[in-house]
This record gives sequence, structure tokens and C-alpha cells, in this order.
Amino acid sequence: MENRIQVNGVWYVKEDTNDDHFEIEISESNVTETLSCVWETSKWCFEATVLLREDADSLADHYPSPWMVITDKRPKERENWITQESDNPNWFLGVYENNPESMPEANEMFDKEGIKEFRAFIGYLMRKGWLIKSE
Repeated sequence: MENRIQVNGVWYVKEDTNDDHFEIEISESNVTETLSCVWETSKWCFEATVLLREDADSLADHYPSPWMVITDKRPKERENWITQESDNPNWFLGVYENNPESMPEANEMFDKEGIKEFRAFIGYLMRKGWLIKSE
């Protein structure tokens, strides 16, 4: 029989209140901290994430190379949205600049409105300093 207790005429199962989660210490050097920003429209959602530098003194001290989660919310006789991830800043900038090497994949992924919105988000990330165009 389970370890049970009666309170005010109602029987309950006694729970183990062992606090194991307080026994593990996590070193800050083993944790990766990030910042994210999200822009969502009616058909698309773009989420960019950058890694903070290990010795960051502020939230502005991060690596300028985001990874992105792109969610296609357009209805296409499907049940779920399509989510794709990329960590290729060269591809982001290639789509932004209409680079012929980047556009086949972009044209497959986005419609014309989606490409415009993606480019707008890339421009935002560049102005924010999250994505830097190498010369």
C-alpha cells in the first residue's frame, strides 16, 4: 500500500520532498548565455539569437553572428507551420544583397513578400550590430 495520509477526511498520497535539485552546483563557465529578438508578421516569424561573449560586461557584448529560426506560417493545406533553422550569416547577407548563390534556396523557402520581410529583418540585425557585413 502506498504511503498515504488523511487530511480532513480526504486521503492523499504522501510525496517525497527530497530536494535533489539543490545538490548540483552549476559553474558559470559551463553555461552559454544568449540574446534573442523576434519579429513576427501574419505569414512569417523570424527569431535571431546571438551568443554573449564569455567575459561579457553588458548585453551589448556578444558575437556578431546570429543563428536564426524562420517559421513559415502561410497556410498550404497543412496542419503545422514549417520551421527552419540556419546559422549561416553569409547566406543571410547573400539574400539581403540578392546574391545569385543565395537566392535559389531563398526562392524555394520564401514567397516574394517573405523575401522582402526577411531582408527587412536582416537590415534590422545589421543596424543593431548583430550581423556584420565583412568587406
